[in-house]
Amino acid sequence: MKAKRKKLIPILLAVFCFFSLAKPAQAFSSSISFWKEKIDFLDQIRLFYRSLISKRLNLESRVLTSETRNASPTPSASPTSSPTPKPDPTPEEIKGSWEIQSVSSMKETKDRICGQRELGFISQWVDKAKELGANFVAVETPYDSPACEDSIDYTWKWINTIRAKGLGVWHRHMPLAFEGIYGIPKRKDNYLELIANYIKNNPLMFKEGDIFTPIPEPQNGGIAQITYCSQGLCIFESRQQFNQWLREAIDTVKNAFEQIGLKDKVKVGYFGFDGFVAWGSNNPDWNGILEDETIEKMGNLTIDHYPELIGQTMDQGLNEVMNRYPEVPIFISEWGSVGDSNQEQQVLNSMGAAKRLGVVGFNYWHLGMGGNEALINEDFSNRPQFDEVESFFKGN
Repeated sequence: MKAKRKKLIPILLAVFCFFSLAKPAQAFSSSISFWKEKIDFLDQIRLFYRSLISKRLNLESRVLTSETRNASPTPSASPTSSPTPKPDPTPEEIKGSWEIQSVSSMKETKDRICGQRELGFISQWVDKAKELGANFVAVETPYDSPACEDSIDYTWKWINTIRAKGLGVWHRHMPLAFEGIYGIPKRKDNYLELIANYIKNNPLMFKEGDIFTPIPEPQNGGIAQITYCSQGLCIFESRQQFNQWLREAIDTVKNAFEQIGLKDKVKVGYFGFDGFVAWGSNNPDWNGILEDETIEKMGNLTIDHYPELIGQTMDQGLNEVMNRYPEVPIFISEWGSVGDSNQEQQVLNSMGAAKRLGVVGFNYWHLGMGGNEALINEDFSNRPQFDEVESFFKGN
């Protein structure tokens, strides 16, 4: 706008000089009318110039308004926070990770109450578990003692040795009469009271970070019209009673741990269900018997699964259970190379299939000794599949 005004000034001066030279006599006249004419003329030019400026301003205003309406808003100068970049998933996150990597001692604990191992043997055995890459050892001694030996004393030997070598303890104890073992007749009883008393009577046996299973594979006690009832006695009369017992077992055990100062410090549950009970394995018309309330109470689904024995693969079984319970963490509480085929290949197939997101723990059954699935021989030398299991536990 200032440039336009500068161009009009010379034009106005030229017009003024023209009229002044055209009428020289009048230029020096004192006639008021003469000067009035000059002033009126200049006023007309001034008004004309002002009208031009006004039109120009109106035009520019309309253009600016249109541009402002169509333009994107100017970003605020105030600082804004940038989202924190999410790191790429690690190989373990992609493949799946087992927080708990355990090995079973059943052949040397539950099965040897009447022929207990010496401390030197137990120490060597736990060393092999540590070499394997396990961070837990499952101790599977009975709550009560048969006539032949003291079960609790034997349990102490194992627990003290395991802790001394820096590994965690998974308590998988059972009442003798629940299954009817060691010559004790099977019977119905208040097993939850027995379990609670065991915890309260042996408080130093437990430690923060332990895992505690009230009774492993409780379906083996027998559920009427659903599972096999050994010795002709079903511990549970119905699926409803079975589910109710599972929930009460968790509450009872947690309450007992609270009484000895370990409230919410021991993982409780991890029962170990077979595929038929848990999700209806190999049966398209059966979805298992676990109620939603029971699953919620447990917080995970822990399964003892040997797919090779039923003509299935671990991959198929896990796909089925994870489709049935898509949001529930899965824990494999028992699997071992029990089949007659190549044990190393069994490990590669089944443990490889279980190394996936959603499977949070694995307990190999068992370290030894005895059976196709054992990982060590009687002289503590490694059996062929030891290295394969070790590679999964150590991530090699």
